Amino acid sequence: MNAWLYLHFPHLLLDYQQSLQPPEVAAVPVALIQEQATQRPVIQVNQAALQLGLKVGMAEVVASTLCPQLQLRPYQPEQEERILTQLAQVLYQDIAHLVLAPPHGLMCDIRSILRLHGGYQGVLGCLQHRLQQWPLRYVLSSGNSPLAAQLLALSGQPVVSENVHEVNQAVWQLPIEMSGLSAAHISKLRDVGPTTL
Repeated sequence: MNAWLYLHFPHLLLDYQQSLQPPEVAAVPVALIQEQATQRPVIQVNQAALQLGLKVGMAEVVASTLCPQLQLRPYQPEQEERILTQLAQVLYQDIAHLVLAPPHGLMCDIRSILRLHGGYQGVLGCLQHRLQQWPLRYVLSSGNSPLAAQLLALSGQPVVSENVHEVNQAVWQLPIEMSGLSAAHISKLRDVGPTTL
């Protein structure tokens, strides 16, 4: 059974900030940048910036050149962690076994609440109902282990299923770069053949 769910919020801080502003402000492209880094990379972008071709990881100079009207804001990891904690407190009303996975994730063990919510679909419905209160972009994935659920969510694949085989197939198809191994280890593995998990 896939008793673990992982919620990945890749744009948590920016989505939260945007939710506090009027809707017309959301139409303006905004990016959060890492100020302490030398190239000041883009950490998070809103939907308007994505539609203009901006991507996470892009240097501030490149992003500003592609989109002159881009509003840049500093990325504040402490504030993002507070938001993640608040979100966990909201979800804790329904799911008792939560683990923070900063900076953008929550891991949920749902075994103990399956009967309470009428099974797997009931738990998912309850979780999604709570998340509707927060206008955040997220990827939800399931797995028979916390790592499987996390890898799928971090890869952007929303695989949610009770079927262990279906989830395992999705994990095995992930590129080896998603393994969390160092670049040197990945290179050595590629030399002997494996390209997926």
